[in-house]
Amino acid sequence: MNNKKCLYCEEPILVGRSDKKFCSLSCKDAYNNQKSLRKISDRSSHEKIIHQNYKILRKLCPKGHGTVRKSTVEEMGHNDLAKRCSVP
Repeated sequence: MNNKKCLYCEEPILVGRSDKKFCSLSCKDAYNNQKSLRKISDRSSHEKIIHQNYKILRKLCPKGHGTVRKSTVEEMGHNDLAKRCSVP
């Protein structure tokens, strides 16, 4: 007897191939859409952090290059900054 369950709705898969992962096409589409949305939201949160870091670097290095103390940028809310900053 096959004990496989749908990855989206967790209903038992009664018919189909032995390696089937979804009970229907709509569950497969919903699962993949949900997975894509997670990737997009992760990417947008990374972009927000990068944008915030860029604004801080622009304030500290208006000419586009320079050396700044790590404690200074950490106080301004920068994430994972090296001591050397370079802005195009």
